[in-house]
Amino acid sequence: MQRLYKNLFLSQRPETFISQGDTENNVVYNHNIVAGQETQEGEIIEGFHYDCLIVPYPLTANNILATMLSELYPVDMEQKLQNDYNAVALLIEPTEKKQAYIDYLTARKALRQMIDADCTTLNIPLG
Repeated sequence: MQRLYKNLFLSQRPETFISQGDTENNVVYNHNIVAGQETQEGEIIEGFHYDCLIVPYPLTANNILATMLSELYPVDMEQKLQNDYNAVALLIEPTEKKQAYIDYLTARKALRQMIDADCTTLNIPLG
């Protein structure tokens, strides 16, 4: 089941967290919210571009991060990045193969900071 939707648009700023009100207690986490414009039927509309992640219960920063990472970097992809990095460390692969894993770790750190900041602002537990 897809949980991450990118580059959505609304004319009003979306709330950061919205309860789905379903039996699974899913919550929508709207993030990367940026003011912008979109043309609809020849008319320019001011609004907000954003990404949306459907987060299963429980709503914690750790669960949001885990859900986000599983959508962006499935387990097999993450393992391949780590294996390539380790192969470089063991001098089995050329040095440039480790950059993809470094990029992943950098992106993961930025996601962690964004999610923690949003959760702290709205008093959502970290763990």
